[in-house]
Parts: sequence; structure tokens; C-alpha cells
Amino acid sequence: MARTAASVKKRRYKLYYRAADTFGSAQYADLSSYNTFLDTFTDAGYCRAGLGFTTEKGDVEECDDGTEIVMGFNGNFEAEFLQTTVADYTALEALEGVSTDFLLVPTGTETLHAICIPAATPYLGEEVASGSTEVIKIMYSKTNLAAKSDFRTRFTIPTS
Repeated sequence: MARTAASVKKRRYKLYYRAADTFGSAQYADLSSYNTFLDTFTDAGYCRAGLGFTTEKGDVEECDDGTEIVMGFNGNFEAEFLQTTVADYTALEALEGVSTDFLLVPTGTETLHAICIPAATPYLGEEVASGSTEVIKIMYSKTNLAAKSDFRTRFTIPTS
């Protein structure tokens, strides 16, 4: 990997979701298959900036020599929906506890990558306070995965 400031990016993502389905590299092999793949998702609408995920080390074992061995990884996904009509609540509540694929697609124009969080089983939270923007939070966590790729898949969006 070459050291280059050109690869330092601040990206904004748009969120899409669908009922969990088969997911694999053939679905984004070329622009036509990617567009067909994207058409299987629903646009989530407006979300608060900062939607996304983190991966962190999971269980750690301390060895007799003082070193630590990371036994797995934890993944956490969260999005805050700003559209909060009754219909929005109803549509999102239908996802709670249901295996769902989430797709984060960058909004920039350069060649970028998308990120899929497949077969997530989300739960919802609500944030309502007088004088503040109402929020529907959708969250998903998975613990002690063997690899970060067990939580998410990154892929380059094809241009042709």
C-alpha cells in the first residue's frame, strides 16, 4: 500500500435496506449487475450524518507472558432516521427482529466503494424530546466474529 494523501477521504453514505437475501460478488461484477442489485433495496430516506458502523476487538485472552490474543471481533451498526411520520415508524418497525441487508452507498462522484452489512437482525429505539428533532434509531450488533468481514463486505462500485 502506497502512502498517499489522495486516499484520505471523508465520505457521506446513503442507506438502503432489504429483506436478507443472497449476497455475493456476482451482484456487483459490472455496472448492470450492480444497478440490478441496488434495485432490490429500498432507499431509507433521510438519516442523520454519521450513520455507519464500527468494528472492535472482542474477547481478549491474556497469556502467561503478558501478551494479549484477540479472540474475535465485535461489529456495531447504527443509523438515526430523521423522517418520523407514522408511516416511517410503521415501515421501520417491520424490520425489527427480521434478518435485513443494509447497504451503505457513498454520495460522492468519484470511484468509490459500497459497504454491505448482510443478514443483520436490527432493533429499534426512539428519541423524542420536545424542541428536538425526533429520531428513530436502528441498531445491530454482533459479537466475537472470527473476522471483520463476517460483519461487513466492502466492494468497489463498478463504473462500466
